[in-house]
Amino acid sequence: MNLMSTELESGFGESIRKTFEIFSPNRIIETGTYLGIGTTTIISSIIKDLGLKSKFYSIEVNPTYYEMAFKNLTNSGLKPYVDLVRGLSIPREMLMSRSQIQVEFVEKKWPENIYIDHSVEDRVDKYFGETDFDSLPDDCLDYCLKKFNYSPDFVLLDSAGHLGRLEFLYLISKLKNS
Repeated sequence: MNLMSTELESGFGESIRKTFEIFSPNRIIETGTYLGIGTTTIISSIIKDLGLKSKFYSIEVNPTYYEMAFKNLTNSGLKPYVDLVRGLSIPREMLMSRSQIQVEFVEKKWPENIYIDHSVEDRVDKYFGETDFDSLPDDCLDYCLKKFNYSPDFVLLDSAGHLGRLEFLYLISKLKNS
């Protein structure tokens, strides 16, 4: 079983399926749609297969990826099961500067079992570029959370590598007990 794979039949996909079979989540949020063919397809397929009446939002900031995801989900017949949101998941002022990315993901010594993507030489530019879309809306995670009265049933934070901790801390600060 390959737990790193995002195929529907992967260990990851099966774990999400089992979770959805048990809990039947109605309010679902994902960050990092990318091309819509990974976790977005897994979640949409499971919603469809289980006949859930879920509302599922998936957030993508990169306009090219957003358009590709829209096409991929439309072509696969899964678009009716997901609402794509174009924009930055967190408030823009929370983003790391180039120098902060340099310190945190290039200069900092990470344990061997922690994977940090991109080569050291390209990491700052690539990470910075993953969210450098000033003309798009920000704080889309709050937009989606507000739709669910800040009480989602399932959230998958799957954005660019350097956003994970920021998204998590932001999400936790916004959640309400249901």
